[in-house]
Amino acid sequence: MERQGKFDINALEPALQYCTHLIYGYAAIKDDTLKLVPLNEQFDVIKDNYRHVTDLKRKYPKLKVLLSVGGNEDISGEGTERNLKYREIVSI
Repeated sequence: MERQGKFDINALEPALQYCTHLIYGYAAIKDDTLKLVPLNEQFDVIKDNYRHVTDLKRKYPKLKVLLSVGGNEDISGEGTERNLKYREIVSI
């Protein structure tokens, strides 16, 4: 059984006064359209964590919020086809 770590935005806040960047992970790339999609719909969309993280810019206006794309849950293909979607996007 896979367990996911707990994310609590309040635990981040004390450190954000010292941070210039916050990287949120992860989003995925949909194989057929090559568009970004949430990697964890429950966590990212239903619990609205995308919005909670980007809302931190109101309190910390100099904070740069980046979205990391990929991660272990977005690995696809075998052999030379492995993660072809990432190579295709880079070449566009």
